Amino acid sequence: TPGEHEGTVVVTYPDGSQDEVPVKVMVKAPTDAEKYTPQGQEVETAQGKTPEAQAGVSNKADLPTATKYSWKAPLDVTTPGEHEGTAVVTYPDGSQDEVPVKVVVKAPEKVPTDAEKYTPQGQEVETAQGKTPEAQAGVSNKGDLPTDTKYSWKAPLDVETPGEHEGTVVVTYPDGSQDEVPVKVVVKAPEKVPTDAEKYTPQGQEVGTARGKTPKAQAGVSNKVDLPAGTKYSWKDPLDVETPGENEGTVVVTYPDGSQDEVPVKVVVKAPTDAEKYTP
Repeated sequence: TPGEHEGTVVVTYPDGSQDEVPVKVMVKAPTDAEKYTPQGQEVETAQGKTPEAQAGVSNKADLPTATKYSWKAPLDVTTPGEHEGTAVVTYPDGSQDEVPVKVVVKAPEKVPTDAEKYTPQGQEVETAQGKTPEAQAGVSNKGDLPTDTKYSWKAPLDVETPGEHEGTVVVTYPDGSQDEVPVKVVVKAPEKVPTDAEKYTPQGQEVGTARGKTPKAQAGVSNKVDLPAGTKYSWKDPLDVETPGENEGTVVVTYPDGSQDEVPVKVVVKAPTDAEKYTP
């Protein structure tokens, strides 16, 4: 069981006496590399063309999704014959396995096809939910490929479910030969329209008032001109305007779309002067 456990070591001395020592035992969860065992297989490739590293692993279906494959070192694909290569299997948790692979480089027996001459490179494609992107967007080096090369999706893409999906671009060359390029397709959910409260930031300011008189709530906001027309202002709670001095209040700013902001405001209640208190 992964995690911390308690154990006890019994120390037995030469005279037969014993001590017991409590010990914390940490059991580590296995990494992907410890859980899985990739199997190598022979890879054949045309002279001059580096095969995909994943072709050297026979049991990819047994390995977790999102596992990546790469060659540990550049392959010798210029010399026909058998060569040794090492495929590096990188699991989703970052752990790795190395798989020895026999690479058989075949000399061309005929004029190489466009698919043998060119190596299209895949790239990640982003698209809005519900919209199928153009297949050519999944190839990063179209400028290296011949004119009139065509691109298509091997199978319909899932563009309704937001997140990462796998797709395959079929590259059809002018001579009719083809390459298939695995492509990551990221489907983005539509962005939420921001509320007025998310778009605007009202600024509070000090409000002075005579004793017994509740000031208008909008007086507590200094940047009303920056806020949309139709914005309303109210006090969140009744103000104490009977006690002279500084008091705290909260202005509720209600925008036209119904969203709200709350703005803390200092309210200064002025004590009445003698001239306001007396009438000669």
